Amino acid sequence: MLIQFSILSGVVAFGALLVFLVTAKAVARRLERIRRALVQQVGRRESPAAELLYQKHSLWAQSRQMEFLAAFRYEMLMPKLVVVWKCPQPDSFFCVYEERGKQCFEFISGLDDERASILRTASCLDPFALPPTVGVYAQSFSSTSPEDLRRRHSEALGYLAKTKRARSDQDRRQFSELVEDAVQRQIRSIRAKYFTTFRYLWWSAIASSRWGNKTVAQQHREGLWQ
Repeated sequence: MLIQFSILSGVVAFGALLVFLVTAKAVARRLERIRRALVQQVGRRESPAAELLYQKHSLWAQSRQMEFLAAFRYEMLMPKLVVVWKCPQPDSFFCVYEERGKQCFEFISGLDDERASILRTASCLDPFALPPTVGVYAQSFSSTSPEDLRRRHSEALGYLAKTKRARSDQDRRQFSELVEDAVQRQIRSIRAKYFTTFRYLWWSAIASSRWGNKTVAQQHREGLWQ
């Protein structure tokens, strides 16, 4: 009986180790794919999906003095087509894209501080697909209109200017640079610490839910970032 139990324990341990190794390899491949991803501009009229997103939201964007920039495609965690407008504020952009079959809005701003930080405010959890790190601030609010999201983004910019002396950049970075820089920082942060696989899986399954529907100020008060 004892021998059978020992054999069974060995088989279970071997199976668990095999699952972990396969998972670790899959996580490593995924992180590497994200790291190598580039933001590529595509012709709006050449993509029916991009044209549809543009037609749906162009009037609202123009009424807020936003200027259409371009459509972009990139593969980070998953293939994504993003339609982007340039906001009147320096280094700020309004984005519309599809996330798991649901339309998502997002504002992105480059911040002029010692870390050249980034602020992302979205109506989905896409900004939290990877753990935030130093210089990458993010907040998401479910079922939020573009106007409400714009207000929340503006409030967050004000809070960061007050607490971190981080203000909107002076149009120093392109949209693609902002997105790629944020993702690269997050990838480096994950890889720089021990237990990369466990950290990534823990974040994807549990930890990321702690950040949803919380303003940057709330995150700061709760100690989610310093």
